[in-house]
Amino acid sequence: MGKISQNRRGLTALKIALLTVLEVAVIYGMALNASGNQYIVYIVFFAGIIIAVFIPTFIFFPQRRLIALKIVLFIALEAVVIYGGLWALLFAVFSGSTFYITLAFLFTGITILAVPVFIFSRRIKRTALKIYIGALAVLLLVLTGKATYTALDARVPLVMESRINLEDVKPFSDNVSRLPQSASIIISENIPVMDGALALYPLYSAFATAIYPRKDYPPEDFELYLASGEGDEAGETVFDHEVHFTNTVNAFEGLLDGRVDIFFMADLSDKQKKQAEEAGIELVCTPIGREAFVFFVNSSNPIDSLTVEQIQDIYEGKISNWSDLGGSGRIKAFQRNEGSGSQSALQRFMAGRELMKPPTSEYAGGMGEIIVAVSDYKNYKGAIGFSFRYFAAEMVKNSEIKLLKINGIAPIEENVANGEYPIASNFYAITRKDNANPNVPIVLDWLVSEEGQYLVRAVGYTPIK
Repeated sequence: MGKISQNRRGLTALKIALLTVLEVAVIYGMALNASGNQYIVYIVFFAGIIIAVFIPTFIFFPQRRLIALKIVLFIALEAVVIYGGLWALLFAVFSGSTFYITLAFLFTGITILAVPVFIFSRRIKRTALKIYIGALAVLLLVLTGKATYTALDARVPLVMESRINLEDVKPFSDNVSRLPQSASIIISENIPVMDGALALYPLYSAFATAIYPRKDYPPEDFELYLASGEGDEAGETVFDHEVHFTNTVNAFEGLLDGRVDIFFMADLSDKQKKQAEEAGIELVCTPIGREAFVFFVNSSNPIDSLTVEQIQDIYEGKISNWSDLGGSGRIKAFQRNEGSGSQSALQRFMAGRELMKPPTSEYAGGMGEIIVAVSDYKNYKGAIGFSFRYFAAEMVKNSEIKLLKINGIAPIEENVANGEYPIASNFYAITRKDNANPNVPIVLDWLVSEEGQYLVRAVGYTPIK
C-alpha cells in the first residue's frame, strides 16, 4: 500500500510538473505574439485561454477528456462562426445591400444554432444535420436565383443618351455649326469662360467658333479642374482656355466659385437654386432657345400617347401597371441622377408632386463594396424613360424605343416652335449678377441676336425668337 500511495503521489507530482510546464509554455507563447499582427494576437490569446483552462482536465481527470474536448471544439467553432459572421455582416451593411445583409445574418444564425447540436447531441444529430443542409440548400438556391436574375437582367438592352464625341464638335472643328458670314462681334480679351450641360456643348462650341479667337479648346478638362493647387486658393482659374465641358454638376460649381462666367443648362434645379442662395450668389438666367422634354418606351409597347397627368401619376407611383393605360405588364419608370439636366426637367414637369423612388443598380466599387446607384434606362417591355429631344433623336434610330406623344401631340420641331407640344421649355445662359467681366453682357446680348439664334437652329434646337 505504501508503494502504491508513493507511486500515486509521484504521478500526481509529475502531472503537476507537466501542468506547470504546459501553462508556462502557453503564457510564454501568448507573450511572444503580443506585439505581432493583431489578428494573430487575438487567435493566440483566445487559444491560450482555452488551453490554459482545459489542460488540468486532460491531466487530472482522464474520464472527462471527451467532454472537455467537445467543449474546446464548441468554443473554437462558435468563435470562428461568430467572427466570420460579424465580418460578413459588416461587409453587407457597408455595401448597403439588404439582400446580402439578410443572407449573412441567416447563415451566421443558423450555423451558430447548429454547432452545439452537432457536438453535444446524439439523438437529434442526424435530424439536425438534415435540417441544416436543407437550410443551406435554400440559401444557396436564393443566391443562385439572385445571380441568375442579375445575369438575365444584364442581357436587357441598355439604351443611353447618345454620347457626343466632344472632339468632333469642339470649337473650330470641321463638324461644328457655323454662321454663313463673319459674326458682328469678336471677343479678343476678357474672354468669358463657357461650360455647361453635355447636350448644349455643340451649341456653345458653335458660339465660341463664331466670336472667340481661333485656337485649340480641348473640351474635357475635368482633371485640370480638380488640380487646383495654390492657384485655386488664390482665386485663379486653372484653365488655359475658355471653352470646356466638365459636366452639369461641376460646371455649376465652377459658376458659383467664379471659374465659369457663362453656364449653359436647361434650367436650375431646386437644389442648385438653394446652393446659390446659401452662398449668397444671385444668378441671372437668360433664355437663348427652346427644347422639348420627351418620354419614350419600348417599341413593342402598344401605347403611343399619354397625357401629362398620366405620366405624372406614373412617376408619383399612383399608376404602376400599363393595364391601367391600355397596355399590359408592370411599369418600370426610370429616372436620372440628381442634378442632371434631364432629372431637373422631370422635377419641374412633376409640378410639385413627389417623385417615387427610382430603380437602382448594384455594381462593385473600387474597394470591393457594392455601390447602389440610380439605374440607366434599360429597355424592358414595361419601361418608360425620358430625355431631351436633341438626344432622343439619336436614341430612336436603333428602333428599340419610340417617343410618346403627349396629349396627342408629337415632339417634332414644328410643334415645339409653335408651342403646341406641352413639355417644351427654355434653356439658358446662366451668369452671376456680380460678374465684373465687361464682355459677359455683350456675349449674352449676342446670343439672343439674329446671329446667335441662327446657330441655335443650326445645331438642332428651337430658337427663342
